[in-house]
Amino acid sequence: GGVGGRGGGNRAQRGRGGGGVSQAVKFESRGFGVVVLDPPTFAASPFGAVDIVRDYQTLLKPAALIAARGGSTFGPCSGPGSSGSPSPSNRAAGSGEGGGMVLATNHVSGVLMEDWLEECARCCAKAGVPLRQDPEVLTPHAEDFPTLDDGRSPLKIAILRV
Repeated sequence: GGVGGRGGGNRAQRGRGGGGVSQAVKFESRGFGVVVLDPPTFAASPFGAVDIVRDYQTLLKPAALIAARGGSTFGPCSGPGSSGSPSPSNRAAGSGEGGGMVLATNHVSGVLMEDWLEECARCCAKAGVPLRQDPEVLTPHAEDFPTLDDGRSPLKIAILRV
């Protein structure tokens, strides 16, 4: 029994005080050729709230770093009128030749496409993984994602090659 009704066991067993801190699990560092970043406009979790108007860089930086270690890039996406599927070109991670890509989205209607793309490029550069080429903007189908009265779509999609 504990003193004063505080529960049983010693301090170390309860995780408080000296020696009771658990060890964090360590994972091998990995990269991915493609990282999909599709955050909700606003989300709250036990780790805090994410507001993609103000916090997009917080989400994009780790995605770009993981994609940059991916070691392979993909050619232009297939679409109407294209001749086939994406073709991987294997390149060694860290060789300066390759990397990966982030398929990034932003659903906030008040954020302009040009401003968001500039913010993405600036964030990647600050993280040490600058974009290897201009972002490839993908336009959503109007039937599925109608535009606003001003003709802009709230959904913005871009492929960022890092």
